[in-house]
Formats: sequence, structure tokens, C-alpha cells
Amino acid sequence: MPDNESTVFSTLSYSVDQSCGVESGREGSLYPSTSTTIKGSYEQLQFESNLWIELAEIFLELGKVSEVQHCINEACTLYPQFYQAMYLKGRVFHCLGRLSEAKSCYFAAIGISPYHIPSLCYLVMAYEAEGNRTMAEQVLKDMVKIDSMNYHTWLAFGKLLINQKKFSEAAECYEKALALEKTTPLLPFSVIPRSIRFFVG
Repeated sequence: MPDNESTVFSTLSYSVDQSCGVESGREGSLYPSTSTTIKGSYEQLQFESNLWIELAEIFLELGKVSEVQHCINEACTLYPQFYQAMYLKGRVFHCLGRLSEAKSCYFAAIGISPYHIPSLCYLVMAYEAEGNRTMAEQVLKDMVKIDSMNYHTWLAFGKLLINQKKFSEAAECYEKALALEKTTPLLPFSVIPRSIRFFVG
């Protein structure tokens, strides 16, 4: 291996060791770092899972379903009870037209995080696709109770009312959605810390 490649490889290996909370011994063995704690390990796993989930969402937007599944599997391996992984599994099934399996995943995500609006939104879409508008409307009403300040909720409600030809009520929902969107940050506050950590360090 050329000297330059060897230097880069050593630097990367050291960085990975530090991020995983281990130190290299003189004889090549790996010893747990004294600064590593259970809490630190948990946070590290969650952080790495978040990165896989964010990558999965990018691939999903690009329509690369197989890559999405790989990212989800990696996230679940690191952090099995990750509601966002279950939500994205549902999205994959949704794209494939397997609505029953998609709904099961959305329900699993909601079971872990009852206030996860994206899972609820896509559950509404699944019910609509099945022609079950009664359940779709019930979920939307629950969403309003959970988070009436989320513009995605009002957009979904407006769409449902349009399909029901309730145009005046739909217009009110869209007005609320537009007003709320203006005050909604580009990134959720819960995402900003891990995004900064990703780009900075």
C-alpha cells in the first residue's frame, strides 16, 4: 500500500475507533475506552441509526426502493425499536402496492411513537387507497387532536374532503395548512442537533 493510502487508512481507522468508543492497543488489540458508558453507547447507536434513516428517506424520494430497504435493515440492526424504521418499511410496502403490510408497519411505528404524524398521514393514504374513507377520516380527526398545529394534518384533511366533494370545508383546511406552513421550520427542532453533528463532526 502506498504511503499516502496508508496514512489515510490509519486516519480513518483512528476516527472510527474514536467514534465507537474504543482505543487501539500497541499489539493491535481493541480495548474498551474508559470514557465509554452505557448511555454513550446507546446515543451512538441511535445517532448511527438516524443517519441510515436520513439516507433511506433520500433514496425513497429518488424511488430507489432496494437501497431504502438496505438502509432500513442497517438502522434496525443498530436500533431495533426504531419507529422511523418501521414507518419507512411501511413506505416501501406502500410504493409496492402492498397496503396491508404497509398499514401493519405504520401501526407498529405508531405503537412505539403514538404522536408520529408521518405514520398517521400515510395510514390515512392507505385507507383512502383501499376506499375506506370512514377510517381515513377517523385517523385524521385523531391527528387533529394530537397536533392541531401540524400543517401536514390539515393538508391531508383537505385532500380527503376534496375527494368527498366537500369543497368549502376543504378550502378551510388548506387555509389553515398554508398559515401553519409559514411558521414551520425547514427542519424539525429534534433533527437539528444530529444534523449539525453530522456536518460538523
